[in-house]
Amino acid sequence: MNTQVTAEQKPRRRAPEGFERIADLVQRLGISASTLYAWQADETLNFPKPTQLGKRFVIYSTASVDQWLAERTSAQGVPA
Repeated sequence: MNTQVTAEQKPRRRAPEGFERIADLVQRLGISASTLYAWQADETLNFPKPTQLGKRFVIYSTASVDQWLAERTSAQGVPA
């Protein structure tokens, strides 16, 4: 069995304080990345827009996502 690593992987950059990367956000919300992208594409949902810090470094404001969730749950009559 060949267990040799042929290329070093760079450590994943962390999001700045108050922001989340896509992988962290979908894990916290319990959704798939494709669901997140669908929410972004659906203009009627008004899901918070991401901020792109680099070619492959996209972050979301944790406060904006939390506010969006609170508005959605209160509009649907779900207790917070």
